Amino acid sequence: MQLKMYLAAFWLLLITTVISFFAYVFLIDRWKLRGVKQIQEQQMSETTTDSSETVKNFVDTLPIVYQGHRFPIESVAIDPEDTSTFVSCCQEGVVYVWNTQTGQRTLRINRLRAVPEKGKEIPSAPKIWAIAKRNDIVILGCCDGSIEIASISRNKLIGLYTKSTIGASHVVCREDDVAVVRLDGSIEFLRIDYDRTDGTIRVRKIELLKSVRAHQKPVCRIAIWKSQLITSSFDRSIKMWNWAENPEQIDISNVFLAHNSPVVNLAVDEATSIMYSSCEEGVICWWNLNTGELIRTNDNNYTWAFQLATSSDYLLGFYGSSQLYMWNVENGQLACRVSDALGDGTSEDTLYTVGSSGVVSFDDQVAATTSSDSVTFWDLKHRAIIGKVKLNGKISSMRKNTSHSVLCGVDNSMYSVTVPLVRFK
Repeated sequence: MQLKMYLAAFWLLLITTVISFFAYVFLIDRWKLRGVKQIQEQQMSETTTDSSETVKNFVDTLPIVYQGHRFPIESVAIDPEDTSTFVSCCQEGVVYVWNTQTGQRTLRINRLRAVPEKGKEIPSAPKIWAIAKRNDIVILGCCDGSIEIASISRNKLIGLYTKSTIGASHVVCREDDVAVVRLDGSIEFLRIDYDRTDGTIRVRKIELLKSVRAHQKPVCRIAIWKSQLITSSFDRSIKMWNWAENPEQIDISNVFLAHNSPVVNLAVDEATSIMYSSCEEGVICWWNLNTGELIRTNDNNYTWAFQLATSSDYLLGFYGSSQLYMWNVENGQLACRVSDALGDGTSEDTLYTVGSSGVVSFDDQVAATTSSDSVTFWDLKHRAIIGKVKLNGKISSMRKNTSHSVLCGVDNSMYSVTVPLVRFK
């Protein structure tokens, strides 16, 4: 009986083995093909997912383009309290208002000063050298010395100041007060009396509070610290003015003398009340704004000025087209010097347009620099490049646009470039 059971089990095992053998021989190709298809489908799915994510990241970092001017950009005004819109003017004197997020041109400001008489041509508006924006108001400093006050909501000029024929090189707004820096180095402190009744803004009066001869040569840079207006000039000096509400208190509060060449760049750290200045000889001076004391100087043996910016830990100095210097703000020691290996290595003696710089610092330890036709983003903590965006031409200006983007001027166009999403952890 047991022998029969062993024989039955043997034959069953033999038959199973034979069936498995034939199944393997005849079906192996089909199994392989099905497996390959599954792997290919999985790889295609993963590739599609990765590609979509890559494209998404790439789209997020694509610059927003602002186009519409026919002539090169002359000046740009961004209200730090409202970055949803900004204003630009070109060398033709045309002024546009832009939507920051979409790149759409929302308005061309009407600069017509008076209704033209019948049969006469409309007079051409003077060229604009300086521009400032605060809320609904745009202040235009013209080459003929006049100051135009425009309302965005009304799309018209609501005020005109024509008591000087010297061109306005800088315009600064503070509440209802305006400081006008003119080409001869003089400063006019104005107060504008607005009528805001019935929801319509008008200008009642433009009052000259005080006029001072600030510098012997044109002003290069301006900065604001508390109630002080700071100006640097080609005459090698830096001066600080008490911009008080009382006209009798408007006066010079300090003079900073240490440079032997034009002071072309300024940066102010409001947290520490320290001002940094750079001249054409490459020397950087550190100043205590409370006392006017010269803290230290950095002579870097270069032949051109550093572009300056400040972060919470470092003073940033960008030189040439690829070198970023980082000095410790506590002791002034050089913490690091990093270079862009893809830079062309040339030294660019670029004096950027009013209100712009070659380096911009963000709050989250990121900095942006510009050289030639590219914007480079740096991670200050890891001291490495995290992104580089090439634009369509040589960059003439760069300024902080929003908390995560910079606005660059390239000929007659502008580009908003966003800080890359990829960051070191």
